[in-house]
Amino acid sequence: MQPTKLIAALLTLFLIAGCGTGFDAATQQQDPTGNGRYVAVGDLQVQNMTLVAGETNAALLLKIFNDNVESDRLLQLSIDNQIVLTDIEIPANTKVAYGNAANPPYIFEFAATPGGYLPVRMQFERAGIYETSVLVVAPFNQYEGLVN
Repeated sequence: MQPTKLIAALLTLFLIAGCGTGFDAATQQQDPTGNGRYVAVGDLQVQNMTLVAGETNAALLLKIFNDNVESDRLLQLSIDNQIVLTDIEIPANTKVAYGNAANPPYIFEFAATPGGYLPVRMQFERAGIYETSVLVVAPFNQYEGLVN
């Protein structure tokens, strides 16, 4: 092998191997855990947003974190063009949660088929409007007993 090709190959190897090192490396970063959608809406963070589909109703699980010194308000959250939540206060430096040990999931009448995604539109008073999608899951394992 020619020396220039050997040097190029070694340099490429070092560059590729170096991408996972250091304090800012992608392999050092931890995103929020959970099965649901995670999005940043302005300064707010919406985590673990998941829709559990039942026969006649659905359960919405989500956490909205507000790490700001000012409160915000969820004016409206719609799933597949159906308004689900309205006028939810999100105090400064706290979270609003549906679907943890202290706060049950938000149950509402809704027909959905597990195994896909549905469009979501969130409108916040300060953070603005954000459109994404939500995973629709069946009521099994950790979601068992949430819906009928």
